[in-house]
Amino acid sequence: MHSKEIASVLGITVEQLHAETAPAAVEEMIGLLRAYIGIADVQGRRRVLSTVRQEVKRSVPALLDGSEDGRPGDHAGHAVFEPLISKLRHGADLKEADCDRLARLAGIRRIGARQQIVLQGDRPENVYVVLDGFACRYKVLRQGKSQIMALLVPGDFTDLHGAVLGTMDHGIMAVSACTVAELPRTAILELIENHPRICHAFHWATLVDGAILREWLVNMALREAPQQIAHLFCELLVRLRTAGVGDANSYPFPLTQQELAEVLGLTSVHVNRTLQYLRDDGLIVLRRRRLIIPDVDRLKAYCDFNPDYLHLSRRIE
Repeated sequence: MHSKEIASVLGITVEQLHAETAPAAVEEMIGLLRAYIGIADVQGRRRVLSTVRQEVKRSVPALLDGSEDGRPGDHAGHAVFEPLISKLRHGADLKEADCDRLARLAGIRRIGARQQIVLQGDRPENVYVVLDGFACRYKVLRQGKSQIMALLVPGDFTDLHGAVLGTMDHGIMAVSACTVAELPRTAILELIENHPRICHAFHWATLVDGAILREWLVNMALREAPQQIAHLFCELLVRLRTAGVGDANSYPFPLTQQELAEVLGLTSVHVNRTLQYLRDDGLIVLRRRRLIIPDVDRLKAYCDFNPDYLHLSRRIE
């Protein structure tokens, strides 16, 4: 593997690579990518790619200052940060000064669909917030089987716990093309230490993540497949409306049937049949990557959906 192949993997030109990278760094990346080609194990390949990316960050800093996919861009303005601010205000009484501080600390990254944001085993130095699009938390077994453990929509932290824990025990991937805000780990820790309202909001967001995971476990264990899928659709409707995405009865839905199967712990064949059942019953319409719910109240009643676990009513004492 030579410079042209490396540049292709990194999404840059050969001229950019040689302009910004010392020859020794190029040789090191060639060796790493050769190792990548020879590894059959999925996790092993991911670890090698993680190492390559860390080497790129160390050796090619100028290339990472642009605004192309996967690279930090300009700092986020208050408006673009609104999905997070809107969400956090459900859990804490944030003031304008708190919101401004959050926006000033963040840089913007644009991530292509199905691209990795953080790899399992990484030691992250940044925390990410989804501002646009869908992302997910996932784990992959050695046999290649994968499970999506969380869907991340605008306003969601991808890995707030990553500011505290040593290494990632799961990966973060963009399901659709995403815009994310990137906050340095040191800045997150400083906010937790010195800004109690922001710290409270972060704590609330982490608790809600846990509540959603508990509901997903109940959903997988106790509901039949049609109710299970319907419940997820209702949840996403509420979460996306909170972030200002979609309308009263529809929203963008970029997941493939295989990805939906990995969310629900079902086979893709079972998901296909269940979606058709929900369509035939008039409960949902899936058209051009958009989910339409003709009668929201009917779908909520069908799957016994109660949004209390999303904790959108702030506790006031």
